[in-house]
Parts: sequence; structure tokens; C-alpha cells
Amino acid sequence: MKKNILKIAFGIVAISFSTISLAQTYTFTNCAATGQNGPTQPQVNATYTGPNTLTGAVTINTQGIQEWTVPATGIYSIEGLGAQGGSTQGGLGARIVGEFNLTAGQVIKVVVGQEGGSIGNNCSGGGGGGSFVATSTNTPLIVAGGGGAGNSTTIDQKHGRTGTGGGTTSTSQIGQYKGTPGIGGNGSTVAYNYLGGAGGFNTNGTTNGGAGGGASFINGAVGGSPGTHVGGFGGGAATSLSGWCRFGGGGGYSGGASGLQSSAVAPFSAGGGGSFNSGTNQINASGINTGHGQVVITLLCNPLTMSVTPADTVCLGTPVTITGTSVGTGTITWDNGITNNVA
Repeated sequence: MKKNILKIAFGIVAISFSTISLAQTYTFTNCAATGQNGPTQPQVNATYTGPNTLTGAVTINTQGIQEWTVPATGIYSIEGLGAQGGSTQGGLGARIVGEFNLTAGQVIKVVVGQEGGSIGNNCSGGGGGGSFVATSTNTPLIVAGGGGAGNSTTIDQKHGRTGTGGGTTSTSQIGQYKGTPGIGGNGSTVAYNYLGGAGGFNTNGTTNGGAGGGASFINGAVGGSPGTHVGGFGGGAATSLSGWCRFGGGGGYSGGASGLQSSAVAPFSAGGGGSFNSGTNQINASGINTGHGQVVITLLCNPLTMSVTPADTVCLGTPVTITGTSVGTGTITWDNGITNNVA
């Protein structure tokens, strides 16, 4: 704890000081994990090393779920990027940003979505995983939906190529056989073989013959498996190549719908996962992120505390000591023009 003391011997004292804005940033990645399973503790340790703000600060109790303890009370910006879906033109992940009041010692759970299986394959692919930030009691703060697998960039976004921004439902999709997108935090359902459903926040996507559904956040967020093309960690749906092309939906707050393409020449894409944002100063955008997902948490404002001695009425000529206390470094500026650094 750092203190800065200014003694003033005046009868009338007018005092103001700025809060300390540390702008400390914590960047969570997939830590070199790929496919349906998230990173292990050794992968996390190997990634967050050296002069990294997360070095020694992330614990894995459930594989892939990165647990981080808030170091200081303050206002934080949280940005989530969903992962891209599989196949040649997999849908892009959503970008979701909000601001939150977090408390020192509070444990935050982070899931970073991973790409859907078979990137570069021209027929079939797994859905991209969503990126999740939640409290230790599984209350969602931000969810950025992952993109659905696809083989075309010409599909209208409202039909599901991208992870949606800000909504609580997933997008739909185009195809001869349609899965049903999840709503209100649930996974998507599919009633056709070799297609899995994508996971939501609360419930898993369905599993059909030859393709697994993605798990929900509260069930571990593992991507769909088995399947020829696994879903990305973060609840992406798995698919299998069996005759027609199949595309897995993206994981998210609500699972994106998977679907099937009956013609090899017709463009097709599955649904992106739904997104969620309970913060202030929101930014909610779909169709933004390529590759794996990411979560960035930034401390915007770390308020100072102030004590005045004596605390009661001060007589003319009585010395007054003002103490500003901060948990970090920064600058305290007083009304009389004196600026003191807190080291």
C-alpha cells in the first residue's frame, strides 16, 4: 500500500485529487490449445510467463476455464472475441465490450473460444467456440458468440454466418435441414444424423449419430466430439462428412444452429452463437474476429481513498495532514498546484 502525505498549515483548506488510472491490461488467450479441449495448467503457465500481467495469476481447476482473481477494486473494461467457424469461409466471431465494477479478491472465470475443426476444408466444418467471462458463481458478464462453419462469404449475416452482437439468442441458418437455434442461454438442437448442436451458457447442444454437441459454459464448454470435424472449445458443434456437406453452429450465450447443404455448389453457412453483455458503455458487433478468440480485461479506474486528520472542525492556523492512499502507482494532484507521485 502506497501513501502520499501533504501537510498544509492554513485555516481554509480546499482539496481535490484525481483518481489513479492504471490502465493495467490482462490478455487471456487459448494458450496454444486447439480443437474441442481448452488449455491445461502447464499450457497456461508456459504462455503467461516472464513480464506478463497474468504470470502466476491464472488457475485451471476445470480444463480450459481460466480462473483469475481481481487484484484491485475498480472499474474494468472487459472485451470478448468469439472464435471463427470451420471450413473455407467460417463465420467470424463477435466482439463484445462492456465496463464493470469488480472487487479485489473476486474470482473471475474466463473461457477463450477456439476455432472450429477443419479450417480450409471445402465441405463441412465444426462451429467456432464462444468466449465467456463470468463470476465464480456462474453469473455471465460477457459472452462473445463464435462463428458458424461455412463455405461462403455471400450469405446474409442475419442468416447466421457470424456470432451475433449483444443479443440473447443465436442466429439462424440456411439449408435443406435446419437445426433449431438456442434461446435464452440454451444450446441448439438438431434432429439429423452427423450434425451436433452448439452449446449455450446453461445447456448443451444436442448429440446425434456420428456428431457430438458442444457443452455449455457451466458444463465445461468443451467443443462437440466425436465427429470428423470437432467443434471449437467454447461450445462449438461437431459435424461429420457423410455424403452432403455439414456445418456446425457456433457456441455462445445461446448455441447457433447447425445445418446441412444438399448441393455441393450452393453456398451455405451455419448459425453463429448468440452473445451477451451486462456491462455499461457497451460495444456489440458481429462478424469481427478471425481465428481463435480472446478476452482482454483492463483496469480503467482505481479510486483513491482519503483521510483527513483531524477529522472534525479545524481552527485557524491548525496544521492539517491530508493522506491519499492508492494500491498502485500514479499521480496525486492537489488544488494548490502541488503534484506528488505515488511510487
